[in-house]
Parts: sequence; structure tokens; C-alpha cells
Amino acid sequence: MISPLSKLKIFLGYSWVDLDLRRKSPGFAGEIEQEQNFPRHQFQARGYYDITRYFSCNTELYWVDAYEAQEVDAYLRYDLQVSWNPSESFEIQESTAEEPVEELFQGAG
Repeated sequence: MISPLSKLKIFLGYSWVDLDLRRKSPGFAGEIEQEQNFPRHQFQARGYYDITRYFSCNTELYWVDAYEAQEVDAYLRYDLQVSWNPSESFEIQESTAEEPVEELFQGAG
């Protein structure tokens, strides 16, 4: 008997970016502006599950920190994909992505 957990793969990832740029010459003002033009913290969790030999389900959840210079709040993003692969040379995929996840819950209360 094959355990359902033997068909499941889970990956976790985290990125932390902390730059301290110093201007070497007055001609490169763009360098300093780029310092806060990206999220400082990012986290992702990915799961892959082989439902059968021909069907699989992949899901990903991302949390991205705020872009302070762009005035973008931190957000969650959720992706889901179901695949049918009846042979090595043929595959059909259906995907959905929800970004940001908070919008899914607006008006639910």
C-alpha cells in the first residue's frame, strides 16, 4: 500500500534583503532610490501532490512584505494548479491565482 503522504512534496522558502547602499559619486542618485524599491521579507510555501498517475495538484502561498517606496502594503498570494498528464507528450493544466488573498474575504462578514 502506498501512503498518501509519500505522494506529497512540501517546500518552504524565505528571503530577507537588507541593502545599505552608499553613493560613490553624485551621478548615481538612482542607486539610493532603489534601496527601498523591493520587499524586504518574502515567504513562500509550495505543495505538490500526485493524486493519481495522471492527475496532480500544485498549490503555492506567498507572503510579500510592503514596498515602502511604492506605497504598496504587504500582501498574500495564492496559486492553485490541477494537471492532467495522460502521456509523456500531452498535458492539460488549469490554474488560478488570487492576489491579494484579503480581497477574497471582503464582504464576507
